Amino acid sequence: MLTKNENIDSVMESVVREYIHSASPVSSQKIVDKYQLKVSPATVRNIMNRLEEAGLLTQPHTSAGRIPTNAGYRYYIDTLLKGKKLSPNRRDKLDMILEGAPGDLEYLLDLTARLLGKYSDELGIALSPLFLEAVLEKVEIVELSNDRYLLVLEMEGGMVKTLMVESSKILEKRHLPRLAGFLNEQMLRKSLSQIIELLEQFFDYSDAGDYHLVHQISLGLQSAMTPRLFASDSLSFISRHNEDWGDNIDMRQLIKNDSWIWKLRNHAAGQNSPVQIVFGDELDFPYGSNCAAIFHEYHIGRLKGFLAVFGPSHMDYSRIIPLVGYLSKTLSRKIYNNRKDY
Repeated sequence: MLTKNENIDSVMESVVREYIHSASPVSSQKIVDKYQLKVSPATVRNIMNRLEEAGLLTQPHTSAGRIPTNAGYRYYIDTLLKGKKLSPNRRDKLDMILEGAPGDLEYLLDLTARLLGKYSDELGIALSPLFLEAVLEKVEIVELSNDRYLLVLEMEGGMVKTLMVESSKILEKRHLPRLAGFLNEQMLRKSLSQIIELLEQFFDYSDAGDYHLVHQISLGLQSAMTPRLFASDSLSFISRHNEDWGDNIDMRQLIKNDSWIWKLRNHAAGQNSPVQIVFGDELDFPYGSNCAAIFHEYHIGRLKGFLAVFGPSHMDYSRIIPLVGYLSKTLSRKIYNNRKDY
């Protein structure tokens, strides 16, 4: 059993930092010289042996130095990175960009994904909340033309979502208040998934024009409930990591197919912590032991979305975890302050 002490933590932190920097096995002499540890190389070698026995380091080749295992990264993140914050200059820069951005939710998520990619040098990802359980508080139907209508849905927490719907049948103006009244009377305080089921009841006593519009509203709601994924430039991300993945076709196909990120998201959503680190080999990904994702929650009222950074397992956690955490809080605040714009 590994007994924690200052020297062990110093050696562990130094090995992780050096491997993140070099992506090469780390020797005891290297970290003594570079990180100015106040112990001898022999003492460091002994500590590294103990860390290997504890499963926190591994030796890829007999004559090579050590590299962190996934358990080692977790120990580093959970124990040695606590309290790490983004620099004031970086916080000010991000605040200025987000505070000056339009309030449109999808624009903000796309912007945030690009900011994550730019400042992490990895793949930045923003996932919209699952609107399935969003609770409706008010419905308004605005006629834009004879066949085009704007459906305004105000949901719990003040968030407003608008849907453009079209109907090939002309709806008489006198029917608009009746339709809006039905929606408000029958559907308030219900989730969007419940509302879609209730819309079918309206079909039974509506005329052709009403029926067609309500059908389009139902389709629009189903589309609105579909979660969206926004990501930074994946091509530049892959090109930066040729040394990690080279021309590996599996990894390239993985990045191009977004189903993998929903698998990661569902894994993270099942945890209790607002920040999650998921390693690829936990989900049987190609090159699983050499990739990881950092997830952090953001909130729209009671709804929960996720920001994430995906990269090699030796990405710079000390820089990226504070970045994801700060952007999640800033995005939640921005959404709250501009919630009437959605």
